Amino acid sequence: MAFDLHSHTTYSDGHAGPFDLARMAWASGLEGLAVSDHDTTAHFEEAAEACATFGLSWVPAVELSAEVAALPGAGGSPRSVHLLAYFVDAEGPLSRELERLQAARRDRALAMVAALNAHGADIDPSPLLEMGDSVSLGRPHVARLMVRAGLVPTTGQAFVQWLGEGCPAYVPKGALDPVRCVELVRASGGAAVLAHPTWGGVDRGLLDAMCTAGLAGIESPRDQYEPDAARAWRRIAAQRGLVVTHGSDFHGEAQSASMGSISTPVPMVEALRTRAEGEVRTW
Repeated sequence: MAFDLHSHTTYSDGHAGPFDLARMAWASGLEGLAVSDHDTTAHFEEAAEACATFGLSWVPAVELSAEVAALPGAGGSPRSVHLLAYFVDAEGPLSRELERLQAARRDRALAMVAALNAHGADIDPSPLLEMGDSVSLGRPHVARLMVRAGLVPTTGQAFVQWLGEGCPAYVPKGALDPVRCVELVRASGGAAVLAHPTWGGVDRGLLDAMCTAGLAGIESPRDQYEPDAARAWRRIAAQRGLVVTHGSDFHGEAQSASMGSISTPVPMVEALRTRAEGEVRTW
């Protein structure tokens, strides 16, 4: 039996609601599920109820957006780092930062629509505003508006032509420092895990700093796509005494891994829980 520790719903950029996600997890034979929507805990109540409906163990989780300065001499934009926060208290110190991030996400999405319209598009931003505070807005939501408006055939094309870094409608996002993320997760009674480590620019110095702050684990890259990187990161985790987690990062799209296809054994989930229940650090 195992858990999928990385998935997303319509509370952020996923295509399925918590109930449908839980149903898919149950159908795939999973014992438990972590719904880890971006920079929000708004999904917690519904996700917990959905998991209970299907007899699944629920792990409260959030995927946090962080940034760190570009490496010396590398130039360019800040490096993006994502962290998964497990077993966090929705009312803990992290919640105040999540409120700020939600406002920043909303402002960013509206700024991207304004940039598109300045280039001749005619996109009505009201669908974004109508989503309210319960949805963690991001570029995928803007991309879907572009598809509906007939500006691009696919959301992927929206990123390539308009929304990707360096493109005409790209707007930098405000994000937390990754070390501060780890501190806030610990102060909120949770366990912080470095997500998809090959995507960002995590160097040894940053990893050392996050470990000092209380990093609990590393999400393993996928063996079928990055076997060498997966072995390397699991070795790093072992050397540092970190828990290795696995998750599908399921979004409900054709290009995302299927629910339950990549999962974490129960002992690793319990090891994470133990880390979360350890001494809570305050800063």
